[in-house]
Amino acid sequence: MCGSRRRTTGVADRLRAVRDRTAPQHPPHRPPYIHQVPLEFIPGLGPKGRQRLLAAFGTEMHVLHNATVEELVEVVGRVLAERIDAARSGRLSVAAGGGGVYGKLLLET
Repeated sequence: MCGSRRRTTGVADRLRAVRDRTAPQHPPHRPPYIHQVPLEFIPGLGPKGRQRLLAAFGTEMHVLHNATVEELVEVVGRVLAERIDAARSGRLSVAAGGGGVYGKLLLET
């Protein structure tokens, strides 16, 4: 025994502690989760389009979080700008992959 009063809990202990929760409980100091789709996964947006976006806005984070739809339209056109906006707002769904096939993002209709 090392003399420490700290106790390390295992996975089973943690599962017993949280099994009755109906919703996630995050500590107040933790910032909210932001779900984002990398530009390379936007349907129809290829390497050239990504390069144009990065040249215009500097970083992928700026494209994903700060550029307006109209600013995006000026760089990549209406269709891709709307797909980026759909990814921002959670209007893209995931078609699961499996058996050696990658999943892919789909526009919800």
